[in-house]
Amino acid sequence: MLGLIALLALEAPPAEPLALYARARATIETHGDTLWPGFADAPFRMLLNDGEREFLVCGDTPDGFEPAGTDPATGCSLASREAQFGPNLLATFPLFGVSTIVIGTPEETGQSPRAWQQTVLHEHMHQFQDSHPAASYAAVQALDLHGGDETGMWMLNYPFPYTDPATAEAGRTLADAALAALDAEPDGFDAAFDTYAAARAAFIARLTDADHRYYEFQVWKEGVARWAELALARLAEDSDETARQEARLRQELRELSLPDWQRVAFYALGSADAELLERRGAAWREAYFDYPFRLDTHFVSAGAR
Repeated sequence: MLGLIALLALEAPPAEPLALYARARATIETHGDTLWPGFADAPFRMLLNDGEREFLVCGDTPDGFEPAGTDPATGCSLASREAQFGPNLLATFPLFGVSTIVIGTPEETGQSPRAWQQTVLHEHMHQFQDSHPAASYAAVQALDLHGGDETGMWMLNYPFPYTDPATAEAGRTLADAALAALDAEPDGFDAAFDTYAAARAAFIARLTDADHRYYEFQVWKEGVARWAELALARLAEDSDETARQEARLRQELRELSLPDWQRVAFYALGSADAELLERRGAAWREAYFDYPFRLDTHFVSAGAR
């Protein structure tokens, strides 16, 4: 009997990440629909990896899994299996037919509890994006950027001209314009926004049509997911997290280097897009899914003033 109890304890999911996950769910349930109608209703399933086992949280029990009781923090069903994914993974992709956050524990991913919870919110934004018909798998494939790759790895490995000197310089100019607009006084914001919009257009003008589609795809998806972390912190009136997110955005824009950061640079640039459109008073969130994988459309409609 003692051996059975020890085995069950060993296979129990770690309590801390489940508590953090429950807080993330509560944030979305309370504030998600303020950002986008339907955000709170998007699938919120998670596969948690503690380095030895994976725990499917808030899902059924697929083949290969064993029932593991109920999560006391959320009331969700749990199922477990031996770990099959890397324990440092932080990603969202279809699993057993449902968009699922696949993530290691804070310890396995090297994140603080607060940062880990923010990552869960970021990844849930991807679940919301993926659940909308306008941003479906078929719509992503229609971008014609995959080059025959059916695994989805092209989203990470697309050969964007990060190291081209002129493109890198234009990206640096864009980051500087974003910083200037973020720091502009109210009476100077419109002019700073217009300067940023012009720098954005100049950056895009250097790209091929395919590179442009990839850039817009990344800032629409990853950049807006990063901005959603900040927006949710504001809605929750979490002043510490809001300050942390705002400081991170500015630091990343100051240090941004396309050759060094490559795709990761698009998180900060896309977050700046969203933040500046929001400050401009543009109705970009209402039209977000009307123009999937395109934020440039909203800069055109925001117009010069």
